[in-house]
Amino acid sequence: MKRPIRKLLLGLFVLAALLATTRQVIYLKTQRSGFDPQPPGRERPSDLGLRYDSLTIASGARILDAWWIPAEGADSGAVLVFHGNAENTSEWLGAARLLHGHHLDVMLYDYSGYGRSTGTPSIDAVIEDGVSALREFERRAPRGVRRTGAGLSLGCGVLLESAVRHPGALDGVALMEPFSTGREAAVHMGILPRWAAPLMPDAFDNVRLARALRVPLLVVHSRNDERFPVAFARKVADAAGERGRLVVLDGYAHAAAFRDPREAYWAPVVAFAHGGGNR
Repeated sequence: MKRPIRKLLLGLFVLAALLATTRQVIYLKTQRSGFDPQPPGRERPSDLGLRYDSLTIASGARILDAWWIPAEGADSGAVLVFHGNAENTSEWLGAARLLHGHHLDVMLYDYSGYGRSTGTPSIDAVIEDGVSALREFERRAPRGVRRTGAGLSLGCGVLLESAVRHPGALDGVALMEPFSTGREAAVHMGILPRWAAPLMPDAFDNVRLARALRVPLLVVHSRNDERFPVAFARKVADAAGERGRLVVLDGYAHAAAFRDPREAYWAPVVAFAHGGGNR
């Protein structure tokens, strides 16, 4: 009986090793396919008439490029933006101007390898970047003001991961056009075949992270989002229980938050950043 048991254990060991190797290969392949770092844009806040401080933030061995755009007049809150994939801070200046017009401090930063930030993006790197940005945001935001993190698409995952790992930095989290989990998003976008999904470590599991979040959560999603369905956003909002709220809009594309920043789209986020809605 000893020999069959030994063979069985050896077979199980070989199978486990093969699955672990396959899992790692799929994980690395998905990472390479998933990130699309963009070069720096030419536009700076001053080009839109915004006063700003240029920041450099240490994140591991990398240096992140960031801008702090202080509110003018009555300071009623601060917003840290976690942008999406294939974007950079320059592309978010229109949205920053809109938030600035509502007397909100705004901080924009680029992930590793994006814009002028050094390094190469990876799941671990951009999460470390997010925590580093949160720490700088804590130092910059005036004491006593409401501090809100706002993320779009990929930025939703980075924001949630960072907020859960560095609790207490934010008073609220606002997500725009989120996916439910990294695994579901990869399958939905055709990056990962459905049969291989169980083998992939599920990075950026926004449903699990929303459940672990301890501050109010606002989720904004358009029915006309061409990338992710509203059902993804609903899963995330529901996971937060009483702390979560979903606002469904009509007529906006996935990237509307920064490509065509309109008051109507941003209104729920602005109200939330001022302390309205689910505090």
